[in-house]
Amino acid sequence: MCRSKVSVENLFATIENAMATSERKKISVVTPCYNEESNLVDCRDSVRRVFAEQLPGYDYEHVFCDNRSTDDSVAVLRRMAQDDANVR
Repeated sequence: MCRSKVSVENLFATIENAMATSERKKISVVTPCYNEESNLVDCRDSVRRVFAEQLPGYDYEHVFCDNRSTDDSVAVLRRMAQDDANVR
């Protein structure tokens, strides 16, 4: 499950402001994680789906910040980063 403290309203307000300009913008999505091995792929897929369906005119990067997980989160993150150019 992708958890965020940023409100969706604030995110869309920022995006609408960026849409007012003619140049293509890049949005950074930052996801902190700790022992989220079983949720990381679903989180990445959810963000990917939002950009594909609702924000196709935007570039994005999805930055995962691991907080020294003790499960296999780091290995999952490394695989995702190898397979998906948007994941950092």
